Amino acid sequence: MNATEDASASGGLSLDMMTTYTEFSLAVDHLWLLIAAFLVFLMQAGFAMLETGTVRAKNAKNIMIKNVMDLVVGAFVWWG
Repeated sequence: MNATEDASASGGLSLDMMTTYTEFSLAVDHLWLLIAAFLVFLMQAGFAMLETGTVRAKNAKNIMIKNVMDLVVGAFVWWG
């Protein structure tokens, strides 16, 4: 069997093409994970602003510190 017959027997994809597809699929999966994580962190900042706007001015600092700590813990858990 030559390479053409191997490709037609495996559904039209040679071994090199499957490796390339697998590497591409892995890269896209990682990219999507990073984009989703970035969006979650942006949402966290938006919720911090929303929550700060609903409390009195004297409590705004405490709310922001709580939200920053929540962000830091979330980042450590995600990377860990």
